Amino acid sequence: MGEMIATSLDAPVRLAHALKRGLHVGMLVDQYYTRGVDVTFFGRATKANPLLARLARQVECPIHGVRIVRLKGDRFRAEVTDEVEPVRDATGAIDVQGTTQKINTIIEGWVREHPEQWLWLHRRWR
Repeated sequence: MGEMIATSLDAPVRLAHALKRGLHVGMLVDQYYTRGVDVTFFGRATKANPLLARLARQVECPIHGVRIVRLKGDRFRAEVTDEVEPVRDATGAIDVQGTTQKINTIIEGWVREHPEQWLWLHRRWR
């Protein structure tokens, strides 16, 4: 089992150090984030947390999506995507807004594929 890194002011630094040590990092990325970057989600503008894209830009680590699909009979299937290629700018650096948008577009596709499996209890659009 890995270690949990609580949300705190030093969490991004701790996550970057973990990635530099070759550890895997998982984070929820389908939440509204007040200080986030602008993305379009289901055709509506919202803010999304850019931390995943910023960490990938800083550490140049691969990005993979993970989802759990509910099956009949109280069973589940874990799915891991192929590497998600980040969006890059003209200099070759990872574009934070573009990559965050790409990640949110993938999540939107998952929701469209299995809408009955998604329940947001927070306000995604504000």
